[in-house]
Amino acid sequence: MTDLTTITLGLLLFLPSVEARSDTVQVQGRLICVEAGAEPPEPVDCPSEAPVRALLEETGRLYRFLPDDPKVTMFDDPRVRRRELRITGRLNPSDRLEIIRVKSIVDGRLHHVYYRCEVCHITAYAYGPCWCCQDEFEFRETLAPPPQ
Repeated sequence: MTDLTTITLGLLLFLPSVEARSDTVQVQGRLICVEAGAEPPEPVDCPSEAPVRALLEETGRLYRFLPDDPKVTMFDDPRVRRRELRITGRLNPSDRLEIIRVKSIVDGRLHHVYYRCEVCHITAYAYGPCWCCQDEFEFRETLAPPPQ
């Protein structure tokens, strides 16, 4: 083996696997707006047309979302904004949350939240017209199976 191969293999041993990533978190709370430029961030009521910028846990911990995360557009839907949510995501180095999965809590039970076009068999995290047929995506909230 060359020295470069030995070094590369040695480095791979120290890289965390996707399953063991320490930056993956589950957070639960309500969507809020955050006053732009306020440090520390101040939660404010979100008018229906304002962009959601964070999730606030009951503990007071605030999780801001990555501004370019396409899944954040789901929070423009008033049906999603009214729910308590459990979000699985990754914290990036600037402590912003990149969304992996969104679940709602209805009557104490977890539900998957998504949009669906049955005509085209497309599932999405953003509401609006289907990318294929242009019919409106249908809002879905289906009971999540209990964890194994």
